[in-house]
Order: sequence, then structure tokens, then C-alpha cells
Amino acid sequence: MTITLDNMRHKLISTTDVRSALAHTEPLESFHVDSDTRFRLGAWNIDSSTTSEPTDIVDAEVEISGQSFPLTKEALLAATSSIGLKTSYVQKTPAYLIEPQLNYWIEQSVKDQKLLVSNGTASAFTRSTITPFSNVTLLNSILTALGDQEVLVDYKFNHSLTDTSIRLVLPQRSRVLERTGKLDDEWSVGIQLTNSATGARQTSIEGYLFRWWCTNGAITKHNLGTWSRKSNGQGDEVYDWARQAVDEVLGGMEMALDEIQGLVDIPVDGIAADILKDIFSTYNIHREEREAITANMVEAVNLNMYEVMNAVTSVANTPGLSPARVEQLLAAGGDIPHTIVSRCTSCNQKLG
Repeated sequence: MTITLDNMRHKLISTTDVRSALAHTEPLESFHVDSDTRFRLGAWNIDSSTTSEPTDIVDAEVEISGQSFPLTKEALLAATSSIGLKTSYVQKTPAYLIEPQLNYWIEQSVKDQKLLVSNGTASAFTRSTITPFSNVTLLNSILTALGDQEVLVDYKFNHSLTDTSIRLVLPQRSRVLERTGKLDDEWSVGIQLTNSATGARQTSIEGYLFRWWCTNGAITKHNLGTWSRKSNGQGDEVYDWARQAVDEVLGGMEMALDEIQGLVDIPVDGIAADILKDIFSTYNIHREEREAITANMVEAVNLNMYEVMNAVTSVANTPGLSPARVEQLLAAGGDIPHTIVSRCTSCNQKLG
């Protein structure tokens, strides 16, 4: 069976749709949190919102600077976290007990914090020193650098003001890998952009690899570019950096494809269990994902490191998997071909 780009293109997202999703949370207004800030929680209870998105509005609002705004789930949990309430505690405590604690400690002790409001909704709670980087402008900077070539977005797309991950795929920059057991096993290179408008993580641009056969992805650290707010500042220079980083990151992608091709020639007959055990430990893979990865290996026809890599990355396609776990699996998969040469030939554990 042959899987073509045209067969699978519909599974990915257009950059127009992604830009629209990003624009829904921009532009941002900032409001400094002070002793007069008040939260009002209605019948809100996180137990009834466990499957909602971080950007969903909950039954709660905040009054700040003389204005009232509805709160997103993400913003409310950030506010409760700022006063030391763990999410696990908030999950099992009625809202009418959370509200007085939140207002008391906001008045007494929370300093140098601000609310970020987008489209009339309080969407994030962060330090007053943070200047949000625009996700829309970062994406546009990267697309400008990519020029007129076709660009699609992996459906493993995640966006909130705390954590945004966009994985761009370049269909025309591809290579068919050989001897993988699949006909026309085509991979495309791409770019991953990660950003946090609240400064919860650094803004980074790194290489991304996409397998069309099963929509597996992998994050590769070849020529990783990271923008440090502390070292590089919080000005508009970050958008020029994003545009300039694209060519540097893509410059290492042919080497990454070479490394993946090389996995085909590394057999793991008789030692697959040991290799998986080491991968699980090295990358702190969760129990549920370990079981799924092991099941994938049991079904593998060719026991080699290429199958190991894909057994790991395919689990990232699991519906409902948290963005953090998706990224963990994609990063592990991307690291495997880069580090395989440093594994001990007798015990198969990663060295160094």
C-alpha cells in the first residue's frame, strides 16, 4: 500500500486556521493586580471542567481596575496557584470555599502580578515584568522566512497563553526512506515553534520531522534556537530572531533524516525490551504510554531501531493526550536517532 502526500494532506491544518486560533487570544491588555482586585466564583467547580480546554470560560469573573471580566480556566488556575493552592486541592474543593481564600491572599500578599485580557476575557495571570510575545507575529515571521512554499500544520497543535506549540510541515521538502518495510515511506522536514505569552517557558524554534505514512512526528534538536527573555530582552527583536532562525534550523534537517535512515540498519532482535526499558527511564515516559509503546513493538514486523523510534512517536497521536506528554514523546523520538551512536553496544544504554 502506498501513502501519498495528497492522501494524507487533509489530516493536517492550514496555516490560515492556525492563525485564526492564535488571533482569538490577541491582542492582549494588561491590568495590574492590586489589593482591590476581587474574584467571584459562581457554581464553578473544576471537577465538572476536567475535559475543557484551558482557554474555555468558566463560571467565574474578576473585577480589576473598575472593570469585570469573565475568567478562562487557565487564568483562574493560575490565580489560585499564585496564592499557593495546588490544582489537586482546587479540584476537590467547592468554589464557595476557594473564593474567600483567593480574595484574602490576593489582598494580603500577591504583588507584581498582572492579568492579561483578550477579547474581553481574563485569559492569563502572570508576573508584571513579563511582556507577552505575540504568537501571531511569531508565526508570521516564520512564514515570511519560508517564502512561497506550501506549509501545513501538524494536527498535534496546542495553544493557550501559557503554552503554545505549532509544528509546521513542509510537504515539498521531503525524502523517501529506504528499506523501512513500507512502500514510499516519505518524511517531510519542518519547524516547531513553542512560546508562552505568560513567560512560563522560553520561546524556541527547532527542527521538526513528519512521517506521512502514520502522521508520526519527531522534534529534533539540530540547530535549536532559544530566545531567553533574561539575556535577549522582551522587545520586538524576538520577531526578527524568529525569522532569521528558520534557515539555520532547516540547515540541519538533512542530517536528521540521514540519522533516521540509519536506524533501519540497527537490529534490536533479542534486546528490544532492554532498549525500551532504557528509553522509558531516560525520558521519564508515563506508565500508560509505556504500555502503548510496548504494544506497538509487539506488532512490529522488523525489529530495528527505526521501529523503536516509531513505536514511541506514534503514541503521541493518541487523542486526548496532554500537550506536555505529546511533546515528551515527540522529543524522545527525535532524540533517539541523534543519540543511538552513543549507546553501549553490550547493554544498549545511553552513554553520557
